[in-house]
Amino acid sequence: MKRELELFFLTDMNKKVKITIPEPKADLTPSAVGAVMDLILQKSVFGFIQGRLVSKVKARIVQTETSELAI
Repeated sequence: MKRELELFFLTDMNKKVKITIPEPKADLTPSAVGAVMDLILQKSVFGFIQGRLVSKVKARIVQTETSELAI
């Protein structure tokens, strides 16, 4: 099973951007994810063509399960 943490932000150009983190820790809490998103906003570590990050939109963990088929 593949897991990814997706962080969504809004830019100063009113565009949504997504940062994807592969294989996040299993014990993540909403407050820990929110704190990391706040830190990303505060430090302006990432630059995007869609503008500068200004606010959090949402976060989610996406799990993908792959099953092989015998053909």
